[in-house]
Amino acid sequence: VFNRLGPSGWVPTVEITVHLRAIPAPGLVQCRFRTRYVTNGLLEADGELWDARGELVALSRQLARLR
Repeated sequence: VFNRLGPSGWVPTVEITVHLRAIPAPGLVQCRFRTRYVTNGLLEADGELWDARGELVALSRQLARLR
């Protein structure tokens, strides 16, 4: 979404689910968020969070409205 709207783009959340899988190791957490479809003013954003050891610690999915 930021590629399309820039950092000022705001997408209000309709629904969000987060699945915690582990306690992260000390250090930085790497995140990746992707949106594959924008349809009828709605988008889904899938997220992955990885700890400093490379372990997957959380997954998320957000349904949001494109303004």
